[in-house]
Amino acid sequence: MNACLALMTEDVWFTQALDHYGRMKGKTAVKTAFEYDVKNTDLRWEVKGVRMMPDGTASVMLRQVGLIPPKTDGKYKREDVSEPSFGGWRFEGGKWRLFFFTSHKGWALDEMKKDGMQ
Repeated sequence: MNACLALMTEDVWFTQALDHYGRMKGKTAVKTAFEYDVKNTDLRWEVKGVRMMPDGTASVMLRQVGLIPPKTDGKYKREDVSEPSFGGWRFEGGKWRLFFFTSHKGWALDEMKKDGMQ
């Protein structure tokens, strides 16, 4: 969880497909709400596109795959796919950090359209 949080800004707004109400605003809220998932699933983000924005941030279109254990014969019990997902990154403290993320399809599509990614 600490490695995951190290990639985020202090003011991160992080949402999942079923939780787009702003519950996870800030690192502390992300840790509280998302720690179980980080510890009990395998999460994969596949980058599908990146667009550099005039303000110096990067808009990233993603395919998120949540792999749910147990793993039997090399296959996970379940795979939850969120496509598209969307992330906003900015250069802060000498590193690229996530300041916004959603795996909610409608919200991701709106953000991508707003940023000219369709």
